[in-house]
Amino acid sequence: MSAISVKPLDEYILLTEEEMLEYQQLHHRNVPKVTFRMENRITQLYVRRQLNGIEKEGSPGLDDWACRFPLKNFEFVYCLDYAHILDDKAISTYKRHWDQVYDSALLGYTSEPGTESRRVMLEVLSRTDIFDK
Repeated sequence: MSAISVKPLDEYILLTEEEMLEYQQLHHRNVPKVTFRMENRITQLYVRRQLNGIEKEGSPGLDDWACRFPLKNFEFVYCLDYAHILDDKAISTYKRHWDQVYDSALLGYTSEPGTESRRVMLEVLSRTDIFDK
């Protein structure tokens, strides 16, 4: 059995077409945020919010879809529960507090204590910027 050869641009075009049509079905005919490189039939239908006409009239050519570039349509967290990928291990100090791991008698001075925890779990839980979007 021979494999079908598809060019990378054709793959992109087919995915963008499928993504737009699936988005419409999931979001009750609302259209996703996209930008267009040039004016074509898809652009005209998109501006008039008549993309359901694409399914009725038949699919436009791949060149029409090649001008469409998706924008950010969804907010999502990449890892919902990141705790399962963490182990409670000791980590090294940050560079600005490198000297706190050495004996202060050998250094000849007392190092400034770091504000970060040297335990992975405690350090991650103390951060406030992890869930910021």
